[in-house]
Amino acid sequence: IYTASLGKANWKIGLKNIFKFPHIYAVILAGFLNLFNLEIGEVAMSPVKLLGDSAIPMALLLLGIQLSQVQFKKAFGFVAVASTIRLIISPILGAIIIWALAIEGLIGYVLILQSAMPSAVLATLISIEFKVHPDLVSLNTLISTFLSLVTLTILISLI
Repeated sequence: IYTASLGKANWKIGLKNIFKFPHIYAVILAGFLNLFNLEIGEVAMSPVKLLGDSAIPMALLLLGIQLSQVQFKKAFGFVAVASTIRLIISPILGAIIIWALAIEGLIGYVLILQSAMPSAVLATLISIEFKVHPDLVSLNTLISTFLSLVTLTILISLI
């Protein structure tokens, strides 16, 4: 959120924008409830669950709307570089860090695999919110997701 804010504002506004997102308050509230072993009643949890269940379909709908406005030829260079970094360089760096920290077994494999995942839809939503090249980010999300079918298959066969 902070980094996306810097695309159109200074660092003070970027810091301020972090606290405009409800996720921050949800994490603080969840930590407080967990710390004191408090439970939310069914009456309050029902609408929260409903909203949570609708988040992914709404994010995908926004991604589709953004993709309908993308000029594919213009964005090819950016998407090629971003997808290469995300799907190839990231897992290599992750493996080097895991090797350097001597993390072994299943945890190491999971961390390497996690570093090779495609760009998330959340990046598109944040870029839309802060008006920082949402067309490029949404196209990168789509392309990196398709390419990850190949790169993740290769990675899984190697580890």
